[in-house]
Amino acid sequence: MDDLSRSWGSLRRSIRHDNRLRAPGHGGRMLYDADHTVGTALEYVRARISEEMGYPAAWLDLEPLQREVARALAPGMCRPFSRSFRESAGTALGEEAPSAARVQAALRKLNRLGIAGTARGEWGLADPGFGHWIVAGEED
Repeated sequence: MDDLSRSWGSLRRSIRHDNRLRAPGHGGRMLYDADHTVGTALEYVRARISEEMGYPAAWLDLEPLQREVARALAPGMCRPFSRSFRESAGTALGEEAPSAARVQAALRKLNRLGIAGTARGEWGLADPGFGHWIVAGEED
């Protein structure tokens, strides 16, 4: 039996029996840390994937209005030119509602960066994983 099979088997038994995670250690040994639950391991994996996908860096490179537009698009398609969106974006930014032209400029920039795009006349994020990352609040 190879190391991967042993590790997977240990993980399955661990989850089933006590909801704790066993992870492969150095030299193929199995390590056990009672303070690390499966949830903790999943948070770690999500953080690593987000980092490798460049979500934090992409988020930090965006201007405030671009972030608000991305945050609005994160749950799914929306109509960012609507008055209600522009008013909520203005409130979130602590300023007056941005004009449709400013929202359009933000969307164009998100589109050029490959972050957003349109389908059937509605805007959405190009990478659903980025949307999940935003919705989970990891951008704060």
